[in-house]
Amino acid sequence: MGLLKSMTGFGEAKQVDEDEFIYVAVKSVNNKNLVVNVSLLPGLRSIETRIIATVKEHVHRGTLNVYLNFSSSTVEQGHLILNKSILEEYHKILQEIGKEFNLEKNDISISDIVAFPGIVDYMDMDTDTQKIWRKIEPVLNTALQRLDESRVEEGNALREDLVNNLGELEDKISEIERCSSSVVEVYRKKIKDMVESMTKDIDFNSERLEEEITMAAIKADVHEELVRLKHHMNTARELLGVGGPVGKKLDFVLQEMHRESNTLGVKS
Repeated sequence: MGLLKSMTGFGEAKQVDEDEFIYVAVKSVNNKNLVVNVSLLPGLRSIETRIIATVKEHVHRGTLNVYLNFSSSTVEQGHLILNKSILEEYHKILQEIGKEFNLEKNDISISDIVAFPGIVDYMDMDTDTQKIWRKIEPVLNTALQRLDESRVEEGNALREDLVNNLGELEDKISEIERCSSSVVEVYRKKIKDMVESMTKDIDFNSERLEEEITMAAIKADVHEELVRLKHHMNTARELLGVGGPVGKKLDFVLQEMHRESNTLGVKS
């Protein structure tokens, strides 16, 4: 029996020693496409594309949210830098604006100035991207493996529930089949009795009436719907057994089962 994976899951992994701390968490939710969102410290943006590529090797559908925390005494840490030349340019412009519009110095605070683009930048961590990636990659792979395990666990629970539901539905179908053999005759007699009670004082062609009643009764036959419903149920069982990415196919089959069930209800 193939693996059936849920689209939702969670996996995490960490590596802690005297020199380093690495923590990776990956969460997946439903999505018909593959979307990977990565939350990183600004200094780790250089490895973002590698993280996304690694995730795509493990997962093919869903929205994946990846969180990474990394600190190391053996890797130069990123830090903020002040661009003094740009700050001087802003200062000159602000002085001109103040003179032009008679503004006071207190009208603009330090926090306002720091928020201007380019005043403060973040200097990346160690530029040796390969060195950083070698440390993070195995932890990321472990988190993705645990994510996969959680998806398999939930997928197995969903499969068990669906199989149980199919079993209950099969019991109901067997019960309907036992009753359906006499449905047409019962329905025909019911219509005939009703028509005769309404037309007892009217002359009419009894043979033609019998034909019309029989045709109307045949429309109540559910044999065709039962055949299609059982076929769809067998297909659903096969998909659940094969496993893999069967969500779209299974969704279509369940819609068809619902359609046939509705028709059975209308004819009951």
